[in-house]
Amino acid sequence: MSRRLPEPSTEDLAKWGRLTRAAREQAAAPMAWAGDLGKRAKVAGRAQIPPAYCVKGSPFQRLVELGKVFAGLHPDQRVEKAAELLRLADEVEQALASRPARKRADLDG
Repeated sequence: MSRRLPEPSTEDLAKWGRLTRAAREQAAAPMAWAGDLGKRAKVAGRAQIPPAYCVKGSPFQRLVELGKVFAGLHPDQRVEKAAELLRLADEVEQALASRPARKRADLDG
């Protein structure tokens, strides 16, 4: 018997939303302080991912990984990785927007 993976809660979705916003801001100014991006990536890394994206190499996983290391990248690498950061934020937002809304008062409050 296989167990179905849980859907992200509204709190999880908010964490992913904060990470994608931080990624967009960082991509727009790659040389700016990246501490907020790193913090958001660590928090979102512990949040639930939609079951369809619970695979190695998903945009969720790659966004978290890049967000965690972005502050330590060489300035040239930051500029180079800014486009990837923006692309991953777009992919995560699209994945979250395409999910059907969950209507569970016992889980979502």
